[in-house]
Order: sequence, then structure tokens, then C-alpha cells
Amino acid sequence: MSHRFAANAGILSAETLAAIQAVHVLIVGLGGLGGHVANSLVRLGVRRLTLVDPDVFEVSNLNRQLFSDRHSLGKPKAEVVADALRRLDETIDVTVHVCDVEDLDATVFTGVDWMIDAVDQIDVKLWIEQLARRLGVLYVHGAIGGWYGQFAVCRPGADVLKQLYGAQRSGLETTLLSPTFTPAIVANLMVAEWVKCMGNHPQSRYNTVFVVDTASQMVEILYQDSEEDGSW
Repeated sequence: MSHRFAANAGILSAETLAAIQAVHVLIVGLGGLGGHVANSLVRLGVRRLTLVDPDVFEVSNLNRQLFSDRHSLGKPKAEVVADALRRLDETIDVTVHVCDVEDLDATVFTGVDWMIDAVDQIDVKLWIEQLARRLGVLYVHGAIGGWYGQFAVCRPGADVLKQLYGAQRSGLETTLLSPTFTPAIVANLMVAEWVKCMGNHPQSRYNTVFVVDTASQMVEILYQDSEEDGSW
């Protein structure tokens, strides 16, 4: 095992670390949530990523988006994040798409093992969930707004987000915005839950949406699939 991942071995088995290094992860959205998720995945050992985001970094991103700085303003988020990840590990395989995920050719999804939903728009989240259903791919959901956030690891076909959002098409971020700390906290809770599922940890939970309240420092279950038995 490479020395760069040695500290992860305190809680992760050799088998889990090997599984993490073998997966292909597609991340949709490289802003507050997605940037922190991508950073943590590479530091855990993920070696193949596909990054999708149509946007460029703006001044309003500087308060919370890990890879935004004076030099990245006006540059595509996906490209900036990819370059930063290669500086962490020059051997990783990173593919970049500066466009909406809905505009990607179907071949882009070939070989993808996991999808990460790190976008703001509920319509796009629901589109990703249905794509995961069609492809039979597991996905990780995340969302934030003000003091609050939510995250889940979902099996394809469970339609967790469809059940959760219903007809709702705007989230708390619309009014409460995105403070500095919330994206980093929620992104790493997303990654922690993903790691548990990768390692078949006894406390891993699928199709369960956790809500995070950083003001009260509470994490509680917001929604759980009625058919979920807690195991994969």
C-alpha cells in the first residue's frame, strides 16, 4: 500500500482500500459539495473520476468552494478541479466535461460504478436518479442550505429523491444560501457514508436520507425507504 494512503488503513481494510482504488466515480457538480467530495475521494485512493459541470468559478464562490481562488475566477470548475486533483496524485485518470450532465453522450457513462449528485437544482437531481435507475448504478446524494444539509447513498431504482422531493422544485439554498462551513461538512459526511457502503460496514445505510443541522450539531434520519433492511 502506498504511504499516501497509510493513515486510511486505521479504519479501512486492505480489501476496502483496494475496492476504493478500483471504482470509477462520476461527480456531477464541482462547486461547494462536489469540490470537497472530489478532494476527499482522491485522498482516499479513488483513481478514476469523471467530472461534469458547465459553470466557471465566480467571486460569489470564494466563500465556500474549495478550489476557487483569485486565479481560478472565470475558469471552468471541472477543469480547475481536475488540475488540482492531478497535483494530489499525478497518476489518476480524470476526464472532464464542461457541460450539463443531460447533454452528455450515453457512452460517457460506460463503466461508471458510482454517481455523485452534488448539484443545486432539484430537477437535475431527479434526472440523475433516473439515469442511475436506467444504468443500474449506485449513487450518492447531497444538498445544502444555510445551517442545513442532507445526504444519502442510494440503490438504483429506489426513487428515494422522487419520494423525498415530490413536486418541490426549490431547496433551502435558494433563501438561506451557502455559508462557508456547510458544504465541507455535508460533503465529507457523504464520503463517510459512501466509504461505509464500500466496506460493507455494519452501520452502512442505503436509501436513507440523513438531515444535518450544523446549528444544533445533530444528524437525524429525514427519510428511509420502507423496504430498506440496512444491508446490501
